[in-house]
Amino acid sequence: MIALSWIRSHSAKWKPFVRNRIEEIQTITDPSCWRYCPTKDNVADHISRGQTLHRLQANDAWWHGPKWLRQSEHEWPKETWLENNHCEEVSEKGIVQVNLVAEDQLSRLSPQDIGQFESLIRLTAWCRRFLWNVRTVSIRRRYGTLSVDELREAEEVWLKKVQQVAFQSEIDSLKKTNHVQFSSCTHQLAPFLDEQGLLRVGGRLQQSNLCMDSRHQIILPHESPFVHLLIRSCHERQLHAGTETTLSVLRQRFWILKGRSIVKKIVRNCSVCRRVCSLPFAQKMAPLPEERVTMAHPFARTGVDFAGPLCIRRGRKVMKVYVCIFTCMVIRAIHLELVPTMSADDFILAFRRFISRRGKPVCLQSDNFRSFKRADQEIRRLFQSDSFERVKRDLSKDRIKWLFISPRAPWVGGYWERLIRSVKTALKKVLGNALVNEDVLSTLLCEIEARINARPLTFVSEDVNDEEALTPFHFLIGKGYEDVPMHPAKDETEMLQGRSLRKRWQLQQTLLAHLWKRWRREYVSTLNFHAKWCREGRGPNIGDVVLIAEDNIPRLRWKLGRILKTHCSSDGLVRSATVKTEEGNVVRSIRRLHLVEPGP
Repeated sequence: MIALSWIRSHSAKWKPFVRNRIEEIQTITDPSCWRYCPTKDNVADHISRGQTLHRLQANDAWWHGPKWLRQSEHEWPKETWLENNHCEEVSEKGIVQVNLVAEDQLSRLSPQDIGQFESLIRLTAWCRRFLWNVRTVSIRRRYGTLSVDELREAEEVWLKKVQQVAFQSEIDSLKKTNHVQFSSCTHQLAPFLDEQGLLRVGGRLQQSNLCMDSRHQIILPHESPFVHLLIRSCHERQLHAGTETTLSVLRQRFWILKGRSIVKKIVRNCSVCRRVCSLPFAQKMAPLPEERVTMAHPFARTGVDFAGPLCIRRGRKVMKVYVCIFTCMVIRAIHLELVPTMSADDFILAFRRFISRRGKPVCLQSDNFRSFKRADQEIRRLFQSDSFERVKRDLSKDRIKWLFISPRAPWVGGYWERLIRSVKTALKKVLGNALVNEDVLSTLLCEIEARINARPLTFVSEDVNDEEALTPFHFLIGKGYEDVPMHPAKDETEMLQGRSLRKRWQLQQTLLAHLWKRWRREYVSTLNFHAKWCREGRGPNIGDVVLIAEDNIPRLRWKLGRILKTHCSSDGLVRSATVKTEEGNVVRSIRRLHLVEPGP
């Protein structure tokens, strides 16, 4: 009886085990074909209650069924007793957990978490559709894609919510007295509530033929995350236009308080715009290193760089040569050496000539040539691992230390870069396009060296009674450069004899001390002026996504990287950073880094 009631009922209300088998039976057969079999004639009981094989073999009902089954259908057992003993069917009640999002609980949808204006509106519209379908009968339920009306209603929900949070007092005042208080930030806009309950600008355009949204814009606050998403969406729809265009499009529907400042801020923080238009990090100009402002022998602290190639004529051939430039950090004197090739041997020979004439330096400072991918092949070859290690070994024998500035930061070596410019300018003016031999070029470099070392380091006074301006020559030879030789006086010639030499040496030491005193007073004091980069800027932070600027490469092909570590100078300000790229970690000056996305 129980099995028959299962077969004749709906399978969905039973548990999976029973439901699956009932569905299979109802699929194969018609439930109305199933009849009730009395217990005494039920042949299935012979097996379920147990029976031997011999008795089962002799059991006629097992093999042929009940006797009445072989008779006509009207003689089969009637089901009236089943109807008389019918037990009421208890309907099964399922328990379903339903989570409803009420309209006044949409604050659970956070604009900061969703991040896109269109996604926020569509998600809100889907939630509202779900609420509608739960509360209405099936014939009025909504299906398919979201309609324009549903999206518009979802946007109105958020607009009302934002206004209720920011302008609750204004809304209450309009409902009571039909005007806002004089102290309200919306007082000059003459606001009113429209039929949908939105706060709009009253203004003075009531008689114009503009549409409702253009005549009476919806008033919005500037600090709401929803408004930030709205501005960003408008900025992106306008193909990342500037502040004026974005604000103009927004004003066609919305009036955002302090709109220009917030639009400008969001446009400035757009990652796409930053990748195309951002400026590098700026930092206050660093203090001069100790080597630049401390007295030392000429060329005791030296910067080295290369210029070229220059073309010379050797017989009938045109050859390339280079100029090795040694610059004193303290007195800004230079020493020029002509180098036939950029091999390690030729550089070492040039350095030995420099030492022989200028003395042995304590340290050398130079660009990080190994970081210049587009440098001359000869220069790159010199600073390859084998050649460079050989050069360092020769320098270490003389206890000379070689320091490198930050990669891709030539302004750190500005004290030699400016003198390289002077050398190149002089060569262009004197030689032009002429091809000269090696001897002529070597002589010309010596003359250029003399002229640059004769340049004044301090102000040239027009007063005849003032001392002459300091030049590098004063520290190299004890006096300024003279185009016309001056013959010594008779008394000076007598001073060079015998015991007067000691007095002459003492006089020179006194004059040298006077030169260094003038150097501190007249030259070093002028270095205290900040020509640019006068303010402390926002330095990069760990985790920032940045663009790494490269010379002679289009901006859109610059590599992206993430800052792993920042490096500070002696004043505690960040000057360089270690950046992780797809090709490995590199160290770059912050002037080569452009912020794309701030770190967490």
